[in-house]
Amino acid sequence: MTLLLSQAVDASYAAARQFRIAFLRDTVLLPIAGFACILALWWLLATARSDIMPTPWQALTANWDYITHPFYKRGPGDLGVGWLLLASIRRVLIGFVLGAIVAIPIGFLIGLYRPAYLALNPLIQVLKPVSPLAWLPLL
Repeated sequence: MTLLLSQAVDASYAAARQFRIAFLRDTVLLPIAGFACILALWWLLATARSDIMPTPWQALTANWDYITHPFYKRGPGDLGVGWLLLASIRRVLIGFVLGAIVAIPIGFLIGLYRPAYLALNPLIQVLKPVSPLAWLPLL
């Protein structure tokens, strides 16, 4: 009985070790390797064609001020990337709230009133297959 229990414990340790190794490989090592390959390819192409694109190091040093100071204000049209990101998030949230204000009552109307369903369902079925990303340029 103890031999069987010992073998089961050893098997579970081995399975846990294999899981940890696979997890580490899939979540840490392979993404780092993919990122390193992209950087190496960028460096190789930039070295071969330095007239059209900078190396990763040149790009990093040229943009270091923007990276380290994302919330600067140097004038009305010269804002840091942090302020621009906040403005974009604000626009997305405003659009979401406005869309919810319109869509939730219409959804209730469609669900509770059959003539509304029959009137609006063809329009919904026409627009449903369109990918959400296809609507993005229209916004």
